[in-house]
Amino acid sequence: MATYTRTTTATATTTSTRIIFLKAQVRIALRQSLNSIDEETLVRVVDQGIEKRYVKRFDIYGVNNVKLCRAQLRIDIDWNRHSIHLREGRDAITVPDKWFKTGAIEIDEMTKAFREFVTAERLETIWHFIWADGVNDKQASRELGVTDAEPVKWRSGQNRTRGQQMSTKVSLADEMTVGLYVE
Repeated sequence: MATYTRTTTATATTTSTRIIFLKAQVRIALRQSLNSIDEETLVRVVDQGIEKRYVKRFDIYGVNNVKLCRAQLRIDIDWNRHSIHLREGRDAITVPDKWFKTGAIEIDEMTKAFREFVTAERLETIWHFIWADGVNDKQASRELGVTDAEPVKWRSGQNRTRGQQMSTKVSLADEMTVGLYVE
């Protein structure tokens, strides 16, 4: 008679608020995608920008030696969807512990693909963010200590209408979408 065994592994999890999870995912994506970013900037811009719901999108670009964009890692936060979760009592979420180190699987995979492309093409990295709807951008800029950035110009002259595109929602926080665009 054949005998079968089955082994399962328990995954350590952490219960977190949605906002802490969102901040962690953006921080991880920026750290993994950019050539460098300092902790003070992460706290001042990312943490406060998300905590106060000032920012709806973070863009990390790979630009060539003449500052033309070849790649974009885009992280969107849908604050309306986030508010629905909070109204329905879903502020707490349980996530694998490792997602606070490596990022949610969707963030981890997209940042790796972005980084591989940037490295292979010898691109520099820069980042921008977009204010959320209804934010007084002048006041928020003063508060976060930021200035307006120059718009990014794509190598093709297009605005991401050509090239490879993929995006996905983050499974445990569907108010967050991560996308990758390359040309």
